[in-house]
Amino acid sequence: LMAGINGLKDDTIKSSVDSYETLICSIRDVAPDAKLYIQSVLPVSQEQEEFCAKNDTIKIFNNEIENLAKEYGATYINLFDLYENDGYMNEQLTSDGIHLQGKAYEIWISEIEQYIYE
Repeated sequence: LMAGINGLKDDTIKSSVDSYETLICSIRDVAPDAKLYIQSVLPVSQEQEEFCAKNDTIKIFNNEIENLAKEYGATYINLFDLYENDGYMNEQLTSDGIHLQGKAYEIWISEIEQYIYE
């Protein structure tokens, strides 16, 4: 499970976390024994912070969804740190400061494989 950053710019962190929790509960209601993996939101470039959420907000949100993962017996996967460079999205992994390029997806796959094939 991974949510994008679109809601974090306009909603409060609490509202976004509440929506995420509702989604987790909905999944648990229909598939209580499913393995649920919650992936962090990725950082954005400094230029994109004006249009998206700021990275400090993303970090707080990620901390909150990590807590939800623990509460609901899900596995939290921290992708943020893999893409962050000096507090922002690594410029070599994106074309526009938000969306990933090919090599960045290879990093993502490499990270989540260890959870999927455990």
